[in-house]
Amino acid sequence: KVEKPSRVNTDIPIWFDTLILHLMEKKPEHRPASAAVVRTVLEEIREKMTKQVGAGEALVNTLPDETSQTSDRKKARKLLARLGKKKLTVRFFKTGWFVSLALAAVFGAFCLFLYFTFIKAPSAGSLFTQAQSLMAAGTRGSKDSAREGPLADFLKYYPKLDSEQAKQIKLWVEQVDIDQCEDLLRKYLRQTAKGYKFGAQEEVEGKAFEAINLETDGLMEDAKKAWGEIAKSQGKGKWGYMANNRLQLFANQPLFEKSWDALGGDIRLSGNEPKLLEKIQPAFLAYWTERFGDKALAIARYKAFREKLDKDTDRSAIFDPELRQAHLLAVRKVRELPASAKGDPEVERTNLINRELEKARAGLAGNQLLETRYTCLSLIALFKDQAGYKKQIDEARTILNRVAAQIKGGT
Repeated sequence: KVEKPSRVNTDIPIWFDTLILHLMEKKPEHRPASAAVVRTVLEEIREKMTKQVGAGEALVNTLPDETSQTSDRKKARKLLARLGKKKLTVRFFKTGWFVSLALAAVFGAFCLFLYFTFIKAPSAGSLFTQAQSLMAAGTRGSKDSAREGPLADFLKYYPKLDSEQAKQIKLWVEQVDIDQCEDLLRKYLRQTAKGYKFGAQEEVEGKAFEAINLETDGLMEDAKKAWGEIAKSQGKGKWGYMANNRLQLFANQPLFEKSWDALGGDIRLSGNEPKLLEKIQPAFLAYWTERFGDKALAIARYKAFREKLDKDTDRSAIFDPELRQAHLLAVRKVRELPASAKGDPEVERTNLINRELEKARAGLAGNQLLETRYTCLSLIALFKDQAGYKKQIDEARTILNRVAAQIKGGT
């Protein structure tokens, strides 16, 4: 005879005794008729356990002797036989077809999520709108987010798209990439100016550091060569954009000088000094001095302009669109002009001022008013702060007033 499981192991709930004994019957016909019957009995046991039927109540209804075992087994046979014959009613949400359908729905929803999130390409218009919003914010963080998000996705999904939006996307990409490179170069220059080391994380960064060092040293031809090698090796990568940006800056230097030459023509015609940004006026004064013929004074003024900007620990003049051409001009001139500056600076300056003052006297006598006015304006603007030339400057002012009176009388 088989002992009740709950007596062998007290951890087994007593409600399992009858079912287990019935399942262990030697004769198949005494066992449960089907798995459905077993499931029903298990559900009843679960309900009892949930309701926490006390073991004392259950023991009262069971007899400990062998007669009770036989009686239990007979009762179990009758109960299970009746259950086997009875048509089982299963709730619809527990049926196999419902469970399968629910699982299929969940799986389908998950697949749709994966498709729309990771597979389906967002439209070009939506990516452009996202990028436009982030770029319009104008902060460093928003631009970086645009570069890592919608801008990168646009290039990924629509690399060959030829449209106005695609062109603007590429311009934004180039702009953000250059800004990021400039930020790194600023950190490098700032740290090295303080005497700290600043290591490159990539080989191309090290080459860029070398190129910017050549620029700050005024070795423009060497700098151009270095940036050219970076542009060639990096193509349309961010350092390629940065290198081409610096090369374009060098290429625009002659045009920048021509634009300042044109300002000299404006001074001749208008009789007024040009209105420039205050921060680049010293550079223009140095350029005007050079063009007038005083190379030594021009060098000194270029140096003063450069040194003032270089005191900025952020080194913004190298990258600021309003300053970088003037800064590059000053750096280049400081290195190039000394070779052409000959003789004693004071002697050369005195001779220059006296020569130009004589030209102004002759111009006034010969009624060459515009050229005379330009000469006098130049003498006053360039040398009024130089010691030892007060007499010449005062005469230049006198001639200028007479020229102004004749021009006014002539009109």
